[in-house]
Amino acid sequence: MKRFFIIVATAIVVSFALGAKPKKLTSTLKWDVTPEGVLHITGTGDMPDWPAPQGEAWYKDGKWQKIHRIEIGEGVTSIGFKSFSPVGSEFQRAQPLELMLPSTLVEIGDFSFKNTPIKSLSLPEGLKRIGLGAFTSSLKQDSLVFPATTTTVADGAFMRCQISSVVFHSDVVVGPGAFFECRPLTTIDFNGTWTELAPGAFEGNHRLADLMESDNVRMPGGNPFIRTPLERNPEVLALLGLNQRPASPALAETASSEGSEAGFISELDFNIPVMDGIDRDNTFCLIIGNENYTREAKVPFANNDAEVFSLYLKKTLGIPSKNVTLIKDASLNDMRYGLNLLAKTSNAYEGNINIIVYYAGHGVPDEATRDAFLLPVDGYGADSTTGYSIASLYERLGNIPSRGTVVFMDACFSGSKREGEMMASARGVAIAPKETVAKGNLVVFTAATGEETAFAYNEEGHGMFTYFLLKKLQSEMGDVTLGDLSDYIISNVKQCSIRENKKSQTPTVSTPSDMGDNWRDIRL
Repeated sequence: MKRFFIIVATAIVVSFALGAKPKKLTSTLKWDVTPEGVLHITGTGDMPDWPAPQGEAWYKDGKWQKIHRIEIGEGVTSIGFKSFSPVGSEFQRAQPLELMLPSTLVEIGDFSFKNTPIKSLSLPEGLKRIGLGAFTSSLKQDSLVFPATTTTVADGAFMRCQISSVVFHSDVVVGPGAFFECRPLTTIDFNGTWTELAPGAFEGNHRLADLMESDNVRMPGGNPFIRTPLERNPEVLALLGLNQRPASPALAETASSEGSEAGFISELDFNIPVMDGIDRDNTFCLIIGNENYTREAKVPFANNDAEVFSLYLKKTLGIPSKNVTLIKDASLNDMRYGLNLLAKTSNAYEGNINIIVYYAGHGVPDEATRDAFLLPVDGYGADSTTGYSIASLYERLGNIPSRGTVVFMDACFSGSKREGEMMASARGVAIAPKETVAKGNLVVFTAATGEETAFAYNEEGHGMFTYFLLKKLQSEMGDVTLGDLSDYIISNVKQCSIRENKKSQTPTVSTPSDMGDNWRDIRL
């Protein structure tokens, strides 16, 4: 007996030596990764949203690629926002994970496993809510069975998963695009439960024969097969707001805004890198999105452009929210107010500030003088006096003392719309405006040359110029020089415009002549 106890004790010592000491996730939750590649999460309560207070947790030091199994222990009640869907190409996995979920789990948070391949998913009894985009592009399995406790399958929850059949056992609300383009899907079993299907809930699944409307299947918003599931209509936005956890500030801000009535939610809109610990207290921003013109054609997605860019400024670049002025559908006085506020701020800080200005909307040329103007939403395209001249803008910004000023303009000045047609009041004004030279320490990015149109990227719900601006900020986590940003935007917009529109669009960068190439090394 004595020998037996000695052997056991030795084995215990060895096991502790091989395993990592559990680390705190919260005050009540711990995690560790075994040498065999098993991630254990133990304790009680809710998992935090990403990034967790302790940092990147199991993503550090190459651990993520070595993990092949995730075991979430009994006592854990929710999985946080993006907990297992980190941003960055270095975290992308080819090999699927094994996933074990506890019976105590009540909620799977928004985007928690998005783009993270999982071998198979067994949803535990007791689970109530599956969040927005929770398993987008994650699953490949024959059948997905929902427990009797599940009441909400949110927007895009299983979008583009490889699932053959779905079985419901509860009174459940299925959100827009919840099973969008699950192409192997052939059968849905409602089991006599009360089910509410949002528009587009099962769009893009051509193997599904049909959904028979019955007493227990309700379709209050329309056909679940034919409406684009991620359309930014009021119903979807309301759903986003209802489904959002307060601890996910980037999503909360996106959801709380009205957005573009005609746009779509791009992956860039919600997959926004959140960088902590960055001190940008002395950077101030003016963001203008002019979409809903009273006398001219709409500019598709302009408000969404401005809105999402402001989120990247705050979340990815670390600029305080109070330093970012966002104006949607700005009048001429609104535009003047925003510029005056920058001047007052510079005065208060004695010029010790950085400035970022962004504009999405119509630009128009003056027929007689060939001067270019930004058009407020209440302006007339045929009357340049109702606009704000580019020359005045450059002079105004150039006279505001700052450490550096960067301007982004997703507009064209040929008198055309984003769709490529001429504005009604500017029809026939296809002239190249006079080149306006940046002054002071201005660096100005524009979406196109004077003769070209700044197109929309309809598939992504953004202006094409803005889409690639955001894409670069996302991929580089905001850590990018103006030179690299310029090269990326110009190259990608030129190629994309030819591919999508069969027309040229060439972004440009304008700087004062005495700046030379020094602007290229400036970090945004």
